[in-house]
Amino acid sequence: MPAKLLPTRPASAGRRRCLRGLVAGAAVATGMVSPRIPAQTYRGLFNRASPDLPTRASRVVSLEFLFTESLLALDVTPVGVADPRGYAHWVKYRADRLEGGETAGVSVGTREQPNLEAIAALRPDLIVAYAYRHERLFDALVRIAPTVVFNVQPAPGEGDALDRMLEIFRSIGGMTGRSALAAQIVRDCQARIASARARALQDGFRDAPIALLNANAGGGNFWAYDNKDMIGALIGHLGARNALGWLDARASMVNLSLGDLARHPEWSLMVVDNGAAPAYQLPVWRALPAVRDGRVAFLPPSWGFGGPVSLDRIIGLVSSAFASMAPAMRRRAAGV
Repeated sequence: MPAKLLPTRPASAGRRRCLRGLVAGAAVATGMVSPRIPAQTYRGLFNRASPDLPTRASRVVSLEFLFTESLLALDVTPVGVADPRGYAHWVKYRADRLEGGETAGVSVGTREQPNLEAIAALRPDLIVAYAYRHERLFDALVRIAPTVVFNVQPAPGEGDALDRMLEIFRSIGGMTGRSALAAQIVRDCQARIASARARALQDGFRDAPIALLNANAGGGNFWAYDNKDMIGALIGHLGARNALGWLDARASMVNLSLGDLARHPEWSLMVVDNGAAPAYQLPVWRALPAVRDGRVAFLPPSWGFGGPVSLDRIIGLVSSAFASMAPAMRRRAAGV
């Protein structure tokens, strides 16, 4: 679940003067060195944004793992990164670029509480932020550099989280002069999804309700993902149906017990876990129709909230899970 926002510490007079000086320096350094385009070009993606945005930003500060991964996939090493150690632990992709050396990304604090002075000192020409965590900081960030605050989780009717991630990725490509590369990476993702979808449809997954679960400690209850999380949205792109659909506008996951799963015999199950917990030996688990029929698969843990590189990895994992369930799904589709 997303971390709680931490309260902002009131700035002392000295700290405010220091920040104003750093902001002024950043403004001089960034100026108007690259062409700008109106933020309206990316209509619908932002919670808030500077009115004009760069098209060749090279000194980018990223305040969320999704944006850090996206920049690195576009061969743009951010000058500042929120929680680089956390990124290296969870996402891993090209994390070595954030460690040491003159071109490495400098830590700018945590994702929940980025350090404004550290950001200003880097003289960025673009700051990329996440609405859930950083909307409250927009007025301060925009005084440092052009800033975008992305809506990562779309509302119903605005596509799903996978669609939104690819749109965000394309827009970051447009702001960093990497539009062609971003478009090619998106096409590659879409081609891989299409290939995996074709196999899934042949194997009986068409419109099959699948609950994507993340096991809590012990395996006795689970977080279930809806379409506002990329890994949950992928199920629909592969021809099946996310059993959770769309939850409350403020939630993308819900906690389910074994009893909850028993009340939905039509669900097939994919569980992010190794399958070794004692709960999977309990009679209530073994009696679930999905378990009895072979319509359950376990996925190794993987970062499911990232960009196109994370998506590519997850497509492979979910495709393998679908393949393991294919005999049971074909029997079910045939009414056997």
